[in-house]
Amino acid sequence: MTSLANDLEQGWVRINSIDGYSFVIPKTIAFGSGVIKSSLDESANFAEVATQTIKLDYRGIIVGKIVEYLHFKHAYKDTAQKEIQEDFSERIEPELALELLMAADFIEA
Repeated sequence: MTSLANDLEQGWVRINSIDGYSFVIPKTIAFGSGVIKSSLDESANFAEVATQTIKLDYRGIIVGKIVEYLHFKHAYKDTAQKEIQEDFSERIEPELALELLMAADFIEA
């Protein structure tokens, strides 16, 4: 078994974009998305459960920003809103904003 396959079994999930980029992140972070969490629910019997791989129909740059936001959300999950010093929206390039908004809405992040 390859190291990546072993990692995916040990609590990691792979998120693929339509243009071939892959992001491997811990499930605890990926579960910040309602769609990803539902797709990996073992009682639902989705194919994603067996492969621990989610394919999102967005470009790699958008999926990368989603992954970055899920990390940000996980890092500040127990922090009061007024105590967060960083504004994630400052990391979003204006030309990506609309596509990223639609993707974030779809994945319930």
